[in-house]
Amino acid sequence: MTEPLGPTELAGTRTCDVDGHRIVFYPDVTNAARAGHQPPTFYWLPERLYLGRDQGTYDFSFTRWARKAAADGSDVAGEVRFSLMNGLPPDAVDKAISQLYENSGSDSSNPYWQQLYWSREDYRPLTFQYTHTTLSNIVARAEPVHRRLAGSDVWYCEKQGATTGPLSVLDRRSYTTLMGQGHTVHFRAAIWDRHEPVTVNRTIGIQFAAPVQTFTLDGSWSAIRAALGRHTRDAAGHLTLAGIREAVAQLRAAGELAVDCTLDATTPSDPAFLDRLLNHSGCVAARFLDAARTAVLNAPENRPTALANDCDGPPNPWGSPWRLVPENPSGSMADRIGSAFTYLRPLTVATRFTAETDALRAAPATYFFVNYPEDGEKTLQRVFRPVLPRDNPAIAAVSVRCGYPDRSGALQWQGREFPQPTDPAEPLPAWTYTTRRLAAHEVTNPPPGWEPDKTFVKRQVRLRPRAETDTAYRVVRNDTPTDDIAIDPEADGRLANDIAVDISAGMLPHLDLFPLRLLWNPRADQWVTTELETTDAAGRPDGLPAATFTWRATDTA
Repeated sequence: MTEPLGPTELAGTRTCDVDGHRIVFYPDVTNAARAGHQPPTFYWLPERLYLGRDQGTYDFSFTRWARKAAADGSDVAGEVRFSLMNGLPPDAVDKAISQLYENSGSDSSNPYWQQLYWSREDYRPLTFQYTHTTLSNIVARAEPVHRRLAGSDVWYCEKQGATTGPLSVLDRRSYTTLMGQGHTVHFRAAIWDRHEPVTVNRTIGIQFAAPVQTFTLDGSWSAIRAALGRHTRDAAGHLTLAGIREAVAQLRAAGELAVDCTLDATTPSDPAFLDRLLNHSGCVAARFLDAARTAVLNAPENRPTALANDCDGPPNPWGSPWRLVPENPSGSMADRIGSAFTYLRPLTVATRFTAETDALRAAPATYFFVNYPEDGEKTLQRVFRPVLPRDNPAIAAVSVRCGYPDRSGALQWQGREFPQPTDPAEPLPAWTYTTRRLAAHEVTNPPPGWEPDKTFVKRQVRLRPRAETDTAYRVVRNDTPTDDIAIDPEADGRLANDIAVDISAGMLPHLDLFPLRLLWNPRADQWVTTELETTDAAGRPDGLPAATFTWRATDTA
């Protein structure tokens, strides 16, 4: 009996419309080998998102922190909280399955879709390897040009999810994000001044299977870097994912990037299948990114006050997270694979919550709130939110200290530590720092650069002792004199007047290390061992302990 191995883009998709809902189906990569003697497997995904509800009320709130002294109302920060859930009616998927069977059940020309008989459990909800969710005033990539022509600013605000790791279509996930001044003003104006709907873009990372015997990418690194350079957004060499894809397409059209592929024996001989894999899927772009990382592409360093990258997944897929290396590399890309492999492709599901936003506006006391930190006489407040990835075994806690001078100029500190909760479902509440705001003339010897509306912030990440780290993971890091690593290493921390401040391990400088994938299946008597060690700037081992792990046949099944 052939076990399902996951969805493939090799055979395209089928879409079914049921009672106003559109559901997309992907076939399993093994369907062609099972055609005629075993039920096929399919994976389904709604084409829209659904705002979470609890007993008839939407799970949504928008809170603003405003300074009354700002006459134009722009000096604010905010917090948006909402959840996304599976909102399909119970019978919608069953109706879509019946429709799919009626339309393609006897299609012998495409064995991936042929369904001579079927069972309900073989139609499975799709699982995403990561999600990246963004609040915006547009549907991502669909209308930015039209907005700019009309003179409207396009904005995105990235969200942080409550948990990390794979997510099923059936799962519910909540999002809470502190927003800076710009995003708070944009969001408030969109909802109340322009009466626009709340728009959410969720990019999902789907792991697809490529049933190949061989797959190769060949090209000169210098030509590849030159092509990428023509798509940079600024002098620092930043690129969008779309720009990288355009560069790859141009390299292939010019013959400067050669792609060669032979499909495995289970795949039909029709050349349309190979064409779909190489020209109408995310396979080539995914392999290119894997090969180009560190050689010609790097991710930019980031230490913001509030998070710019979603802890759930890779950086913003339509922002400019990639950066071209400054040096012109020598040699050639020579990416070769000799067996079937999987790759991650980001796909964006975007939804305008028009009817839902009308309901939110109709009940402002339920969904919209405003706090004035200066309601108390000369009060200054900061809101700190911990962002802890629940599946990172190396992180024990994050902490923050907030400092403000007294009348003599000496900094007075308050702080909080946020340990990893033992219960993954336990929420992590924000901490509100409050102190009396002083006028400049009231402080006799103020710290350098200080102004009455500014505080000093020192954020840290605490690592677990090496002996306590789950051995199922391999955490490679340089030893430090303490297990506390500073996000703000300055002597007195970071001086800023931000109201909303995030604390996340993602803000630390770190090695740009990506998951290692084994592109070969060892037999029962075979294994692969990998050793990682840190080096100095010259590439010499620095003498710190190396991390070693092994893939065996049971790990790659």
